[in-house]
Amino acid sequence: MKLRDLYARPGVTLSVEFYPPKSDQGDEDLLREALILKSLHPFYCSMTYGAGGTTREKSVDLVTRIQRECALTTMCHLTVTGQSKAEVRGVLEKLKTNGIENIIALAGDPPQGAAAEWVPHPDGFHYSIGLVREAVAHGRFSIAVAGFPEVHPRAGSRAADLRYLKEKVDAGADVVITQLFFDNDDYYRYVDDARKLGIRVPIAPGLLPIQS
Repeated sequence: MKLRDLYARPGVTLSVEFYPPKSDQGDEDLLREALILKSLHPFYCSMTYGAGGTTREKSVDLVTRIQRECALTTMCHLTVTGQSKAEVRGVLEKLKTNGIENIIALAGDPPQGAAAEWVPHPDGFHYSIGLVREAVAHGRFSIAVAGFPEVHPRAGSRAADLRYLKEKVDAGADVVITQLFFDNDDYYRYVDDARKLGIRVPIAPGLLPIQS
């Protein structure tokens, strides 16, 4: 089921996010955990994409296995960092072939880490909006994009950040999923400001459960 349909349902929409394990045994453990979490009835599960696309193949394979073996709707993270346009199109085609209908289009962190300077691939998309447009052109996908209640570090200002978000939504994004935030007021203010700008798609808060 596509994101746009999932978020049109009444009530709270719960999703869970997985990180690709580093071993084959970890893959099997993750699939077992996905089956356990299935009892919570998540609307979908998402799989992250390593910095610079370093876990690209594993992310695509795991999101496919979770959907097929656990009967859970899935969403794959997809980034433009460290990948040419041709490579991105190849990933989109593989996801499409494997029956994955949902992606979240992201710029992504550099392989050296989030604090490193972000340099676009010489043959790649410079911004995630290019990935949104490419996914729309494929015709199959429902697309999420990232929101930043505490402002993206490269945005320059809150106003500029929200304008860029609106461009991504206008390009075809169905849902905004926010980065983590530490003050609920930041999220509520972000949603209010987005609505004033004419952004009408769902804006889902990204949460990290307390683990201690």
